[in-house]
Amino acid sequence: MSYNDSNLQMNSQLILSIKEHDSKENKQSIDTIMFIGWSHIDNVYFIRGKRQDIHDNNFVPYAFNCENECDIYNFIEFVIGYRKTSSIILYNFNNISEMECYDLTYEFLEEHMDINYEIAGYDNIKVKYLEIVKCLKMLKKMF
Repeated sequence: MSYNDSNLQMNSQLILSIKEHDSKENKQSIDTIMFIGWSHIDNVYFIRGKRQDIHDNNFVPYAFNCENECDIYNFIEFVIGYRKTSSIILYNFNNISEMECYDLTYEFLEEHMDINYEIAGYDNIKVKYLEIVKCLKMLKKMF
């Protein structure tokens, strides 16, 4: 199946990507990337993420599921930090709608993270509760 196939556009699913920047001055320096989506099959939110490898550290990806927007925000706030500068990008994945969330790995999402499937993106964003919850509800209700 070709990911770029326009015939698959009716099988779209939103994925939110949050990228934490190491410093405000250098937007290219990314510390953490996480992907968040809603599984319409399993009825749970899923989070896939990984700290970027630096120096001699090879960080391991993580994968969690959650039913509650508040709990996801608490996790994001802990991992990204409340005052850290982040980029938020909304992607349209058209090759995952029939996949169970346990089959969606960080590596898969990172590999298919492509500017051609980006719907919107914002830089220099502070992670705020109301904005994140609004995005999470959008992930859940748009299918």
